[in-house]
Amino acid sequence: MMANFMVAVIGKDKPGIIAGISKVIYENGMNIEDGSSTILAGEFSTILVVSGNISQNDLRESFKGVSEALDLYVAIHQIEGARTVKGNNEHALITVYAADRPGILYGVSTPLAKYGINIIDLDTRVVGSEDNPAYIASFEVELPKDYTFDMLEKLMAKIKTEQNLNISAKQLNGTAL
Repeated sequence: MMANFMVAVIGKDKPGIIAGISKVIYENGMNIEDGSSTILAGEFSTILVVSGNISQNDLRESFKGVSEALDLYVAIHQIEGARTVKGNNEHALITVYAADRPGILYGVSTPLAKYGINIIDLDTRVVGSEDNPAYIASFEVELPKDYTFDMLEKLMAKIKTEQNLNISAKQLNGTAL
C-alpha cells in the first residue's frame, strides 16, 4: 500500500546530509515528491514529502543509522491521501529589501492573508554587517481566483509607503497550472 510522509531533518550543517537522507529514501524504494532545504544560522534543515510502500515505523527505523552517524534530528509524519498539487491560479514573486527591524515579515504577510493571497514559498535572510543589517525576503505567492496582478501591485505600493520598505512584485507568466 502506497503511503505518503513528511520527513523533517535538522542538524549542524556538514557535507553528506542530503546523500545520507536520499540513500535511506532510495534504499526503501521511495520517491521524493516535494521538498525544501536550507541552512539557517549554520543549521541544516529540510522538509521532504516522500511516498512508497513502507510503514511509518519501518521508515523511522531506516533513518536511525544516518541520524546517529550525522547527529541529525529526524521527524516523520504520515500524511493522508494523494500528494497536493498547486492550484490553477496566477503566481507572483514578491521581494522585500529594508533595514532590518522586527515586524517586517508580519507587516507584509498580514495584508496578503487579508486578501486570500497564499504564500507558497518564502526565503528570508539578514545580510550586511552587525552595525548595518539589511533584511531580504522573497515570497512566491498564489493569487486568489478573482484577484489580479494589478491589484497585487497596488497592495505592494501601499505596503511600501506604510512600512517604508523597498518592495516589488513580479508576475510569473506561464505558472498557472
